[in-house]
Amino acid sequence: MAFTTVKSLDLNSRRDELRRMLSSVLEEPVYLAFASQLRMECDGALAAMTSPGMSSLIQEAMPDEFRGHHSAMMLVDEPLRRLPETTAALVLDALVVHEASHIVNTSHIDEDCPHHGLNELAQTRWKSWPAYSGLPAWISHDLRFIRALCHIAHRFESRGHGLVMPLTFDHECYGLSPIKAYQEALGDEPKSNSWLPVREALAKPMPDAFVNLWSQDVVKSLSN
Repeated sequence: MAFTTVKSLDLNSRRDELRRMLSSVLEEPVYLAFASQLRMECDGALAAMTSPGMSSLIQEAMPDEFRGHHSAMMLVDEPLRRLPETTAALVLDALVVHEASHIVNTSHIDEDCPHHGLNELAQTRWKSWPAYSGLPAWISHDLRFIRALCHIAHRFESRGHGLVMPLTFDHECYGLSPIKAYQEALGDEPKSNSWLPVREALAKPMPDAFVNLWSQDVVKSLSN
């Protein structure tokens, strides 16, 4: 089987290549849009986001590229364009895999979801968002998210696309163990289930070692 590859260092071209690879990995269409394309003003701490309403925002801001309502992510491109090309490419790759890990833990987007308030939300600190405010830092980056990240990363790498895994998961920000520890705890699960659709693979029971590591991290987090 010939897999889509990602080669370009030009951010616009690389985004398009990543979109094709990700759609292949997830086996479903997905939009990757830059904040500049969506005319979104973003808080300085925000690097990317996904939301059920993102597809509607793409329909409004990018009608020529809209092909129906599907999962979508927004990537803040202004700071990336100030980085050296190779560094920007590595960071972009990591952001795409990170946001994709949120996507596979949500329902398929196949209908119009209002994007009201999305622009305003992007302008505020993410830690103040309703999904995070007053809750542990890892609340939206739990064991389901981490497991999805490991599976998607494996599928990228099995297609010949290397990733800098620490860039995909800032464990210190969430007060959790490094992603390498979670990959080791997950064992060969991503490889042995790579023939299944990723959502189906993630519906299987989790390995005990993986759950135990997560439990230990949560206890440490809540006791601090």
